[in-house]
Amino acid sequence: MEYGIKINKKNDIVTVERTTKESKITVKIRERENAMTNLKINTGINFLNHMIETLAFRSEFNIEVDVRTEENFLKHVVAEDTGIVIGTAFFKIFEEKTQEGIRGNGFFSAVIDEAQSMVSISVEGRPNLYFDKISDGLRQNDVEDMCSADLKNFLGGFALGMKATLHINSEFGEDSHHAWESVFRALGESIKEMFKKDEKRKNLITGVKGTIE
Repeated sequence: MEYGIKINKKNDIVTVERTTKESKITVKIRERENAMTNLKINTGINFLNHMIETLAFRSEFNIEVDVRTEENFLKHVVAEDTGIVIGTAFFKIFEEKTQEGIRGNGFFSAVIDEAQSMVSISVEGRPNLYFDKISDGLRQNDVEDMCSADLKNFLGGFALGMKATLHINSEFGEDSHHAWESVFRALGESIKEMFKKDEKRKNLITGVKGTIE
């Protein structure tokens, strides 16, 4: 079996496949022009599926995910590896759109009921994840059928795959579901902002060094 990451693009659909001894994850991403269709998202973790669907809706990209694992899979492995593959797919799109000129960074504040979070993203080859403020909801260990730590692993993997710096401020949120959903809503909107056209930045990244690597 061949291990590693395979990237392919056909008909505006970016497909990334990552195979390890623990999992085989396939992600397909396409920029959405119309209403979001029914997406096939199967990670084996219901709440993670919901968060990826939220990310797709807010970013205005169709994201489909298929995760194949051993019968006794570890959720933190699935979460982190899925984040890496989704981030890698977005980075492929980022590379192409940079040639046309895009902002390359974005930030947004999102709410759901009592929860509010702000996410900032900048793609310049400095993959890091920072939680600048953590609400009570994010401090809770359990969120539906997974752990908060696993969602942090997903976001860390996403930052790694996209070669992005992520800053997360979870300002408010008592309910863990609401707190995390506000984070993913804000992340999706930040990605949408990042991809906005800016012809003055053709072939440029957001940092003055001029290169990702």
